[in-house]
Amino acid sequence: MKKIVSAAIVASVMAGSLFAADAKITLNARSHYTPYEKSFVKDNSTAANDTQKISQFAKSNDTMDIEIKNDYAGAHIGLALNGGTGAVAVDTKYYGWMNFGNAKVTAGVFESVFTKRQNTTINEEGLTDDGNIKNYGLSKILAITTGAGATTASGASFMVDANNIGANCGDRVWSGIFDYTFADVAGGKLLLKAAVVDSVTAAGASGKNAATNEYRTDTTDDTKTTVGTGFAFDAALQREDFSVEGMVRTSGYYNIATGVYFTASKLIPDTTAVLGFTYGSQSKKNDGTTLAGTTVATAGWNAYAIDWRFVNNSIDKVTLVLNGKYESLTAKTDDAKAETGLYVVGEIGYALSDLIDLGFDAGIYMCDLDDEDKSDKGENYFQIRPSVGIKAGKGAKITAALNYKQLLNTGDIADTSDTEIRKISVPVIFRVKM
Repeated sequence: MKKIVSAAIVASVMAGSLFAADAKITLNARSHYTPYEKSFVKDNSTAANDTQKISQFAKSNDTMDIEIKNDYAGAHIGLALNGGTGAVAVDTKYYGWMNFGNAKVTAGVFESVFTKRQNTTINEEGLTDDGNIKNYGLSKILAITTGAGATTASGASFMVDANNIGANCGDRVWSGIFDYTFADVAGGKLLLKAAVVDSVTAAGASGKNAATNEYRTDTTDDTKTTVGTGFAFDAALQREDFSVEGMVRTSGYYNIATGVYFTASKLIPDTTAVLGFTYGSQSKKNDGTTLAGTTVATAGWNAYAIDWRFVNNSIDKVTLVLNGKYESLTAKTDDAKAETGLYVVGEIGYALSDLIDLGFDAGIYMCDLDDEDKSDKGENYFQIRPSVGIKAGKGAKITAALNYKQLLNTGDIADTSDTEIRKISVPVIFRVKM
C-alpha cells in the first residue's frame, strides 16, 4: 500500500510539473565482466586448485534516471535495465518532493544522507566503496559466535547504514521526510528532519506478520497493536569549515539507534576528515537480524560502531584515502561477551594523465577480532586491488583491476577441506555516466 501511495505521489507531482518545468535525464550504464578468476582451497590435492574460471558477463546492469522539476516541486524515477535478460523495471529509487519556502516534503524510495561517506575511489568498484565499510554504523560481516568453533556473519540490522534516513537494514525502503532549513545559524545552516520509514524490507521478517505485512506485539493475535513503520529525527549544522550531525531512529518494536557524526574540512590542510559514533539497542521482541537461532537473535543486543574517514589531496594529482570502522555487539544475557570487528581500508589514486588513472587499494578485515569461538576458520582476511582506468572523457571509463583475497586465520580448517582460502580475479568494468 505504501508503495502504491508513494508511486501515486510521484505520478501526480510529475504531471503537475510538466508545465514550466526543467527536465533532466541521466544514464548510468555499467557492465561488469570477469575474464579470469581462480580460487585456491585448503586441500592442495583437489582438482579445484587446478582449474580456472573464464566467466561470462557477471553483471550488465544499467540505470536510467528521469527527473522533472520546477521551482516548487519535482519527481525522480529510476529505471533498471538488465543487460543479461533485457528486463526493464522501476529501480529502488522513485520519489517526489514539494518545497514550501524553507520547508520540503519528500516521499518515495530514495537515500537521505547528510554526512558524506567519503568513499572516494579513483576507479570503479574500489575497496573503499564496499558497503560494509563505506556506510556508517554496523557492517554485515561481523563474526557472531553460534557455538564452540562456529560463527556466522552478522547480516542485516537497522544499524546498518544507520544515518541514511531513507534506508533500513542497509536497503532503500519507502519513507516520507519533512525537513526545514534555517539559513543563518551559528555562521552556517541548520537542517532539521523528521521521517517515517518502513521498518523492514520483507514480510515475515523481524516480527512482521507475513499475511498482513504489519508489525504486532504478538504476531498470532490480531487484537495487539500494529506498527508498520519506524521513525527518524535528524539535525545537522553545516558551516564552511565543518559540520555536525545528530540522529535518532526507531525500527519496529523497542529498537532504537542514535548517532553523531563530525566532518572537518580545514582542520588538516587539504584533508577532509570524518568521525562518527553510532549506538543502538535491539529488543528480543523484534530481532531484525539474520541470526536465526543464535543467542544474539533470541536475546536482543546492544551495539556501537566508530567510523573514521580521511581523504587527502595535498599532493598534485594524488588522492590518499583511509577509511576505518570498529564495531562491537553484545547479546543481552548475563554472561555475554562483546563480539568485535575492526576494518581498515585505504587507496592511493594517481591521475597519470588525462587518459589514464591508476589506483592501489588494500584492506584488512578483522571480522572476528574477539575470537570468542576460539577457532581459526578464516573469518579474518585481507584484500589488495591494483587498478587502471582508461577514460574517453568525463563520465566514460573502462576499469581493469586485479583482485586478490587471502584468509588470515585458517589453522582450524581441515587440510582436506575445499574451503576457499585465497582468490584471484580480474574484473573489467565498462561505465558511461551522462
